[in-house]
Amino acid sequence: MVNYEFASGSRTYTFANNASSPGFSGSMNVGVGVRLHANTGNDGFNFGNGSQVNVTNLGAQAWIDSSTTNYDQSFIIAGNGWTGDTVPDDAPGLGALRLFNTR
Repeated sequence: MVNYEFASGSRTYTFANNASSPGFSGSMNVGVGVRLHANTGNDGFNFGNGSQVNVTNLGAQAWIDSSTTNYDQSFIIAGNGWTGDTVPDDAPGLGALRLFNTR
């Protein structure tokens, strides 16, 4: 199990593009107010291989961009997710699961 609970600055953890965890099949917990980002062009398996990603309530987000492999994780989401980065200003936020850098 991997717990992402604290982040500095923007509270976003972005995996390096060459980071890959094909042997990890456990659970990842994304804590309150934290975003976990698999960046565009990553080598695949940033979230593990067949793992479970738990996105908690109160502002957490799993953010997935294009990858060299398919995403084969189970995403369990709770609540409305990330409320930052609102465009336009009155928008509700980007949610608990952000796909391919969409707004």
